[in-house]
Parts: sequence; structure tokens; C-alpha cells
Amino acid sequence: DLAPASLASEVMARLKDWTGRRWVVSVSSAPGEPTLRQQERADRDRALEDAAAHPLVQAILATFPGAKVKDIHHMPDTMPSEAAAGDVAAGLDGPPPAADPDAVTADEFGLDDGAPEDSGDE
Repeated sequence: DLAPASLASEVMARLKDWTGRRWVVSVSSAPGEPTLRQQERADRDRALEDAAAHPLVQAILATFPGAKVKDIHHMPDTMPSEAAAGDVAAGLDGPPPAADPDAVTADEFGLDDGAPEDSGDE
């Protein structure tokens, strides 16, 4: 009852002017879906809640009283697993371990993944 009777025809005309295509618009008294902005905000709020509930984030929040999750940045899939979260949190207690000068790396053997190279002899 709040929309003027000419609303549908005005919206159709403007959409055709803007897009060059014919649109069909109808007025309904049924409630609509949330706006795209409302949906984005709800998705963001849900993502912040999920992030704050993660065990690693919980450990960080417990370490820094008053800290809050304010934003989310998506990282590559190389993040530590939940099992490693305790190891990461434990590492916050002191300096990082010194590198072993006698350690041999796969790079020294020209290997990419630590597996022996295929000689091609079959």
C-alpha cells in the first residue's frame, strides 16, 4: 500500500533505459529477501564468529585479554592444522629453536619433495 501505483512501470522503464533490455516488474505485498548488503553483513558476521571460535584464535584471545577478531584475511591452504595449533601456541612462550648447522636438506640433493628422483631405468 505504500508504493505508488506507477512504481512497477517506472522501474521497468528505467531498467530498460539503463540496460537496453526489457524487464518485467511486479509489486507484491509479501515480504522480500534481505538486501544484498544485509546478506553480506550477515555472512561477514557469521565468518567473524566462526573465526573467533577456532581453537588457535581462542588460544590467542586467551593470551591477549581484551583482543577481538575485527577482520578476516583468507590465507593460502598452508595454515597450520588444529593439531599443530598447540605447537604454534607453545612456540609463543620463548625464542624459536636454533637451526641445526649439521642438518641436510632435500635442496642439497637437488630434490623438490624429499623423494628420490626417478632415474628413468625401468
